[in-house]
Amino acid sequence: MPSRSAERSSAERDVTNGLADELRTYERLVEVSRERYTTEMELSAAQARLAQLDATAGRAKQAFERLRNSFRAAYRDPDRALISFLTGGGPAQVAVVRDLQEKPEQFGELRSAERTELMGRSRGDDAGAREAARSAAAAARELIEAEQALRSAIARARNGRQPSTAGADVDEAEDARTAARRDIEGGQDRLRKLREEEQRAPGFHLLERALARGLWELSPPEFNRLRLVVTGAQFSLARKLRQIAHDAALGRDDEM
Repeated sequence: MPSRSAERSSAERDVTNGLADELRTYERLVEVSRERYTTEMELSAAQARLAQLDATAGRAKQAFERLRNSFRAAYRDPDRALISFLTGGGPAQVAVVRDLQEKPEQFGELRSAERTELMGRSRGDDAGAREAARSAAAAARELIEAEQALRSAIARARNGRQPSTAGADVDEAEDARTAARRDIEGGQDRLRKLREEEQRAPGFHLLERALARGLWELSPPEFNRLRLVVTGAQFSLARKLRQIAHDAALGRDDEM
């Protein structure tokens, strides 16, 4: 027959091992909670990057449409004039926009109004075309600003990635949009798995209270034996939970 001392020792080991298992579960739930918070923040950031990219791309598209419409009102061959303008700036964008405003004829023949004179018909530059060219210059300045914002949004949407097809003739905005969507899908998948793990686990606060009480009820030798079956980080958690239970007990005593 086992002695009472052996039975007591066996019972203490069972209690210690049971608390160690609960402590491991609690530690994992703490980690899952942190991972879920981090994932939610990363997911929110990825969604914001995609929204900003879409907004800036839309702004750049609208600015280009206004520029093209202004060229149609200003030039007899608006497509050729627009190509001449877009390819003639290079790094000196401010200068070429000033030329468009002050010397629009250098990009193509301006629209002109026909008028009948005594000696027959003649054609002169239309004042309306020059006014349209000034509107085009304003639209060009807006386009430059929109494209700068779009480049910044593209860099943020890539989130440190290089273009997926470096060196190829690709739509940079679409490439960045794909990267942002990949971040969103990855974040959503991680978040779903973390939430499922939380749902399968015991209730966090119930486990915390039960574990804290169980640790507080251990005698000092029993609590020290716990160190032998858990990691250093888990034992540090155990000390904190034991202290929480101790402080709660003192609070109840003070109220009585």
